[in-house]
Amino acid sequence: VDGFDKTVNVQALIQLLGRKPGWKDNNAQVLNEKFKICGKLTLKGDAFTKRSANYALEGLVEKIGDIKLNRQVTETLLLIADAISLNFTSANACIHAEKQKSPKVHTETCKWLENAITLFGMKINIKSHLSFIKMCVGSPNAQIRGAALNLIGTMSMYSGAAILNAFSDTDNKNTLSQIETAIDKYSALIPL
Repeated sequence: VDGFDKTVNVQALIQLLGRKPGWKDNNAQVLNEKFKICGKLTLKGDAFTKRSANYALEGLVEKIGDIKLNRQVTETLLLIADAISLNFTSANACIHAEKQKSPKVHTETCKWLENAITLFGMKINIKSHLSFIKMCVGSPNAQIRGAALNLIGTMSMYSGAAILNAFSDTDNKNTLSQIETAIDKYSALIPL
């Protein structure tokens, strides 16, 4: 990949990486290398497009909860966000994560998004992420809920308490109270 010039067909290479067994490969070392290649392909300038990113995002999000792959997956997601945009990458990551049943995927996606917002700033459209965040905040799983509340807190550092308005339709008073507490906890922090 390092020897390729900018004329290489990045989309075709990512599709090739995703071919059977593709992103469902059971060998963590092989998947780590595939995700590393995806990350390197993001550095190929204009050759890496939203369509190229779409081919990789589903596999990346599906494996974000795997402890052996998490570091490489989150790094590759950040590289895609840098190459395309944080809003595009995170909105699609949330869509793919919402389809997953694994609580670890939900938790790690929230953590990744929180980290990405810290690194890139609040460069996301909250509305396109709201469905996923509401699902996570309303989860009976404490880890998912905690990660989502931390994410909301981080978002509030950039948008202020106005983010609470996005959750005003929440029926559960306890959930609303937890959101307010998270916003208060992060209100004193200053974004980098």
